[in-house]
Amino acid sequence: MKRLCVLVLVATVVLLPGIIPAESYALDTSPEVAPFSPLLSKDKITSLIQNLTGDDVHAFAGFTPEVIIAESLMPNAYARDGRIIVLTRGLMDLIRSEDELAFVISHELGHLMLHRSELQPNNTGQSPPHGSHRLLGNAQHSPQGLIHMELEADSFAQQLLARSPYDSEVGCAFLERLALWGSEFGVPLGTTRPSLQARISELKPTPSVSK
Repeated sequence: MKRLCVLVLVATVVLLPGIIPAESYALDTSPEVAPFSPLLSKDKITSLIQNLTGDDVHAFAGFTPEVIIAESLMPNAYARDGRIIVLTRGLMDLIRSEDELAFVISHELGHLMLHRSELQPNNTGQSPPHGSHRLLGNAQHSPQGLIHMELEADSFAQQLLARSPYDSEVGCAFLERLALWGSEFGVPLGTTRPSLQARISELKPTPSVSK
């Protein structure tokens, strides 16, 4: 089983088979870890989300989010089970600042709050097959429906960022960098994920017209 690093927004760190505490990840100095990995301590993640939502996260969102770092080289982020945000190691390696991390988490919070009914576990305790909205897009939705949900989540993220200490203009540059991932193999993500291009177009700053 691949190791997962779980950052739980509660008073204690949950230890499960195949899971290591947040502090272990924050202290990892291997070359594969993103340069700002100390930002991923439990306290840092809690503080980041509180900066976005206010001190009482549950009162704002209606749930307490849990952030999980998955050991996958594919850059991705998605929301599931009505309260969980999953970020892959590959995505973390692309993120260059706390502002960009705030954008990604805000986007996934948008899915959890706007599309919550689709992210609830079913009677078996598992999320429905279509219940994980990914930063790169979920192929099980129709292309137009997926793009609509992604743009909704981006709009939600922009609103959260605008009222927070974070830079609300970082989303477009980050998605442009994400879209280029895989270029060295001849297949950049932007060519296979229409939602990425739509999101970049929507987030591009409107040029000011000089009089």
